[in-house]
Amino acid sequence: MVPHRLLRRVILSALTGSTTLDLAKKGLFYGKDAPALREERIRLEHDVDLLPGLAYDDSVLLVHAILGIRTEADELLRLLYEKLTGVPVTNAELADEAGDLGWYLQLLANAIGKTSTEVVAGNVAKLLVRFPNGYESDRAINPNKAAEAAAQEAA
Repeated sequence: MVPHRLLRRVILSALTGSTTLDLAKKGLFYGKDAPALREERIRLEHDVDLLPGLAYDDSVLLVHAILGIRTEADELLRLLYEKLTGVPVTNAELADEAGDLGWYLQLLANAIGKTSTEVVAGNVAKLLVRFPNGYESDRAINPNKAAEAAAQEAA
């Protein structure tokens, strides 16, 4: 069992930088200007062209999806932290963030040329190979990656 105090510290540590990442995502993909990032953006523009010829192709879609997944997961983590520290959190707030996360997961599936059904079917196939008799710690720590990949491909 993880002590509450340790769990809260771990969550706060994980959330460090999440606001900056969210501002960067909003600046890159939604055109929102974030004064907090302006100085950093100016410094970076002198160093390197981060996304040359920013065309909304599969690579940019992948970046958008993964940054979105991370920032929405951070929102859920923030709500968990609030709940653990006694701040009221509603199921509606959790559902709202879960819906946002689902949207970005679908965006990721699109970026890799899969449907969400294919992604889930592949994951189920992988887990059936990993845990044919139910959960086992040793198999969780030492999975047979080749057998799992074959099962995912066949799904």
